[in-house]
Amino acid sequence: MKGTLPLMPSDRQMIETAVASYQMELGGYHLRLFNIAAEKVLTSQPIDGMEFKYIMRALNKYAYNALETNKADVADSYWNLAKWVQHSLARFQKKNGPKVMV
Repeated sequence: MKGTLPLMPSDRQMIETAVASYQMELGGYHLRLFNIAAEKVLTSQPIDGMEFKYIMRALNKYAYNALETNKADVADSYWNLAKWVQHSLARFQKKNGPKVMV
């Protein structure tokens, strides 16, 4: 099952910035998977749970780096967007996850 991540232009720009920063830290297979996830998100294609997590990881890493350079307001913005992506993932998993019958 795949879900979409509806983004406002400002959110898309933040994700593009975080993705570009995070790509420099990855290599090999992880970079290939991350690039696939980033391409899907930035072109509004359906994504799966793992791809949601890649985007959250990039946003959180960028926020942490911003905090280390004394840009707390920037860090808060990126953490809030990461939290929104996390809530979107939770809704996606609740809707599309396996149903347990007792």
